[in-house]
Amino acid sequence: VSVGRLSPEKDIGTLINALALLKQPWKLIVVGDGGHYSTLRALAEAKKINENIQWAGWHENPWNIVKEASVTVISSLYEGFSMTTAESLARGIPVVTTKCGGPEDMVVEGVNGWLYQVGDYIRLAEILSKIQDGKYILPKAEVCIDSIQKFDEQVVINKIEEVIYGDTEYFTDMSSYYYSKLYEYWNNEDMEEILIEHFKNRIYPFNNNITNIKELYCLVKAYNYYKCEEKADIANE
Repeated sequence: VSVGRLSPEKDIGTLINALALLKQPWKLIVVGDGGHYSTLRALAEAKKINENIQWAGWHENPWNIVKEASVTVISSLYEGFSMTTAESLARGIPVVTTKCGGPEDMVVEGVNGWLYQVGDYIRLAEILSKIQDGKYILPKAEVCIDSIQKFDEQVVINKIEEVIYGDTEYFTDMSSYYYSKLYEYWNNEDMEEILIEHFKNRIYPFNNNITNIKELYCLVKAYNYYKCEEKADIANE
């Protein structure tokens, strides 16, 4: 399966050129649309492989129409954080991808997929051929799913918090301290102004009471608790 815009930077042409070299039967679902569609379809027809390709068009949730796939292939020239890679692995589908910036942070060679250089359709064909021949064993779905867990939203948030405040005791103590200050002394308008000022000057010590990023984080967290309680109080009135 290939999921994404049909545009030059996705370089689906590399995938088509690779598929044209395969000796064993295969099917490709292309989920996506874009200005490059006619060019890509013409290339597939010229290579005499278009009958093996299902051009599925754009779908808000592409995975609704992908019931089964051996691999997801990414042929992009460049990527940031690749949602297609993350979503594929989260569904237990291995990924064969270019080394284009983002996917190689998630794909480990031979563990949950394979990597190849941008534009190298010969290497891509070799990878796909070895999968067909059984020389490359497809990773199990649970291995793919486990490999992406470190990118889970809550895991990422926990890691950020760990870097910022180091340990839970620090966070609990400081948040409690600032919460009590908020509750006792500051009204909402004051806090809005204080927080804006702190964020503007975040590179420097904030003031005599807030001297580092850990304390600022705890302050913001406490403020969020404060706001939530305030809303709850209003709702109960």
